[in-house]
Amino acid sequence: MSLDSSELRTVVRHGWIALGLATAAFAWLTIVGVNGAPDSYSYWAVDPSTPYAIRYGTIGAFPYSPIAVLVASTFHVVSYPVFYALWSLLLLGVVLWLAPPVLWVPGVLLSLLEIQGGNVDILIAAAVVIGLRYAPMMSFLVLTKITPGLAILWFAVRREWRPFALAVGTTATLVLVGVIVAPGLWRDWVAYLVSSAGIPLETPGPRLDVPLSARLVVAAGMILFAARTNRPWMLPLAVYLTLPVAWLMAVPAFVLGSLKLRAQGDDGAGRAAVASTAVDASTG
Repeated sequence: MSLDSSELRTVVRHGWIALGLATAAFAWLTIVGVNGAPDSYSYWAVDPSTPYAIRYGTIGAFPYSPIAVLVASTFHVVSYPVFYALWSLLLLGVVLWLAPPVLWVPGVLLSLLEIQGGNVDILIAAAVVIGLRYAPMMSFLVLTKITPGLAILWFAVRREWRPFALAVGTTATLVLVGVIVAPGLWRDWVAYLVSSAGIPLETPGPRLDVPLSARLVVAAGMILFAARTNRPWMLPLAVYLTLPVAWLMAVPAFVLGSLKLRAQGDDGAGRAAVASTAVDASTG
């Protein structure tokens, strides 16, 4: 019995999806076999009483906001090996969500080192994509690595003030709650960031060796151009340039985010406005 062209395409597509899932499963088992990585360990091991005790640029440092400290302090409910396995699975799942099925195999393989390292960069790439539809998600960018929050400029340039207000308001609300809950941590965090300025990194790994100030200028220009010409797919690429340390291992995740937005074929921000209006209508 022969297959017609449509049936053959279906078989090939399903086979490729199965290969992608098999690749993801094998990658996860390989990662778990490593038994840990510096970034994921720093998230699990952070001490909420002294989260900024380890010098910036060294293995184990936790430079994230006090909101991130409060979240990370809950990770101790499981042992580190269990956390590492679950965290790696989360990052792997996000990569599969960002990538279309046809790119699952190369997407997973190219993201393997980033997943194994356990950094939040993959989550930041996903937050950009989601944030164009649900603007409050943009707060994740600010409350983790600060400078990626430049992405909120997208809404301002397009004069989409409601999503802009949602993004800024959510961030401000979370900060206010954090200050009320743990005011000392915010003073410690600001002091940590100020004292860490200019300290060279001691953690190994290939990165884009361009000063952050220069990258921020380029990123701002990209966001301005993308917003004015309705090119949302450029936003993840611009956000990559805003990372305090632009690890090359993180590039695939932001490229996949760009491809996902391009495939969606809309600006996403309009959907954020529609979604927020729908919420108001349902709660009004």
